[in-house]
Amino acid sequence: MLIVFHTDERGGDKGFTASQDSVPKTTVCPRTESTISIKYPAYGNIICEWRLDATPESTVALEILNLSFHSTCSHCSCGSLEVYDGESSSDLKLGTWCRRSEVPSYLLSDGRFLFIKLIVAPPSLKHDFEATYKTLKENKVCSNVPASQNFNGTLKSYDYKSKYIAKDIMHCFWPITVDADYAIRVTVKTLDFGGCEACGDLQIFDGLTISSTKLGEWTKGKPDLMSSANHVLITFKTNQFAKTDGLEVKYEIIRVVNLCQPESAENEGEIETYGFPQDYPGNMECSWKLKAPDNYVIRLTIGSVSFPKCTTPELARDYIDIYDGDNEFANKIVENFSQCSKAKNIDLVSRTNRLFVVFKSKSWRGSKGFKGTYNSISKDKGK
Repeated sequence: MLIVFHTDERGGDKGFTASQDSVPKTTVCPRTESTISIKYPAYGNIICEWRLDATPESTVALEILNLSFHSTCSHCSCGSLEVYDGESSSDLKLGTWCRRSEVPSYLLSDGRFLFIKLIVAPPSLKHDFEATYKTLKENKVCSNVPASQNFNGTLKSYDYKSKYIAKDIMHCFWPITVDADYAIRVTVKTLDFGGCEACGDLQIFDGLTISSTKLGEWTKGKPDLMSSANHVLITFKTNQFAKTDGLEVKYEIIRVVNLCQPESAENEGEIETYGFPQDYPGNMECSWKLKAPDNYVIRLTIGSVSFPKCTTPELARDYIDIYDGDNEFANKIVENFSQCSKAKNIDLVSRTNRLFVVFKSKSWRGSKGFKGTYNSISKDKGK
């Protein structure tokens, strides 16, 4: 430090006195385990620097409580606060501020370090700065999946709810593609907006873009459904990540040939919804071609079914149709057999030696479904 005194007065006056003292930098720029600060009355004409660090796989969250300089100073002429996303001022600058009202609610490092630089210019005698900081376990947000994913997996909006997410609104996009002979089952385990239906949504598309067929949009509930092909797009939007558990989705790849077994059969056997007696996924369709020998007919028995609730058979979204032949152009002998049909089971005999059974689910979540048995009987017994 160099001090220069100059006067043009010949008569002189009393002049001045000054004292010098050595002060540790830690006194000028104090730091505790959770705070950094400079309180008035404090030293002027200083530069304080703090490097905040976290353990590996953790980040640093900084919250500015107070930031002000002398009220007579023009904008930032008395000092400023600079924050860098890294170990030094050569790293990415997150911003420069001179008033508390300008600073974001909190600042979050991308890696293990934040570097803070507080500059107090000579004119400032009444400056005030205080901030708290903490280390956070890594919170993966909108974790992506590879463009091609032939394994089951889990998607999460974030690992844990926290206000320390560097976004006002989170918007996640997860496109999933699997091999052509597979389809994708999407099962929502958690969907939490805290009861606020205007605070976000979950959307699932039967394809890779938002112009694909939308399978549904939800602010509550737990959808469980199938893609019709080998692509699906899941989007999630929320501004409630500080208060709610967000989204957790399980996705499972299933060979298309395994969804509806057997697709065709002769003489006798069983047909059942996927996974019976566990719940089948919604948004799926199965068909079975049953065949008896010549001069025989088919007896088909389906016990009680468990489909999603409906009000009338015409409005049912999950139902069974049966045709007396081998395709949908044959005579339809059972139509829209559903949870709300008057009959509670199916027991019929075909007039031909073929039956075509179709099950359709248009719901966003399935149910237990059904299991049926069939066998061939001679035409004489079938009369």
